Amino acid sequence: MLDQITSVTDPRTSIIKDDPVRPNIAIEHRINDRAGIYLWTEEDKILAAVCVSLCEAVPDSEVSMLLPQEGDKTVAVAYTIWSYSSGAARKLIFAVRDQLPTSIKKMVTLSPQTEMARRFHQSNGATLIRENPDTWNFEYSLEDCVNRNPGPRCEAA
Repeated sequence: MLDQITSVTDPRTSIIKDDPVRPNIAIEHRINDRAGIYLWTEEDKILAAVCVSLCEAVPDSEVSMLLPQEGDKTVAVAYTIWSYSSGAARKLIFAVRDQLPTSIKKMVTLSPQTEMARRFHQSNGATLIRENPDTWNFEYSLEDCVNRNPGPRCEAA
């Protein structure tokens, strides 16, 4: 089940210590008016987590993603994802995608340049759209609703 941490005081924020990609990003940058931490849970157990930031454009680095954004936030950027259970990260990335508001025009990643990141995103149907000096941007289609989650983009199955 998709869940979201909406407060920096939520005790579940302790999971950021497990972030394998960007543990350096402060909690205030992860949870605010344009960023959130989403969880895949089953029986109240956290099985996966992803941090998403809303941006004006596809960022090419962590620095550009964290800069203040003054225009319309039309790009959802999944910038780190980790899992405690096989298959949970896949469920989570699609559940988050399916719940994005229709004002979001793109869902991309800001991935490390690793084979693990490439395999994960490409095996889930994402397309590599840009190679940056230190990161890759993969794009997920906003047209398909894999999990058929009721939400702005998808109707219940």
